[in-house]
Amino acid sequence: MTKIRLYQLSDFDECLRLFDGNTPDFFDATERTAFCDFLRTSSQTFYVVERCEKILACGGYALGHGDNVASLCWGMVDQKLHGQGLGRALIEARLSAIRALPSIKMVCISTSQHTQRFYGRFGFVPVKVTPDGHGSGMDCWDMTLQLRQ
Repeated sequence: MTKIRLYQLSDFDECLRLFDGNTPDFFDATERTAFCDFLRTSSQTFYVVERCEKILACGGYALGHGDNVASLCWGMVDQKLHGQGLGRALIEARLSAIRALPSIKMVCISTSQHTQRFYGRFGFVPVKVTPDGHGSGMDCWDMTLQLRQ
């Protein structure tokens, strides 16, 4: 049975394994330190997707200070399991949690050309594309999803 739960520090190594398995295709190696720091110190909401006590995906969201925008962050699925609905379950859980926050009007994400179509299926629209913005050969796609006016 697949379960989505909040990240615990004991999940650190498994989440790092997911990151490493998605590098260099979906993350630039230079982002590894920032991800490690995030896992160790962030107070933002971060989830893991687990099946049979094995972590298969992770991702979270951050809230701005005093504004009405949430940002999706560090979403990833075990590369061997792409296309099996784990990413969909993870984004649906994150968006559901964000929609429950009445002050949040918009969700944004900074992603790449490799995953922008995936987010587009959930209503995200591109607002800016920066060539090599996430590293050499990895464009930065800034996208937003309007939740309410």
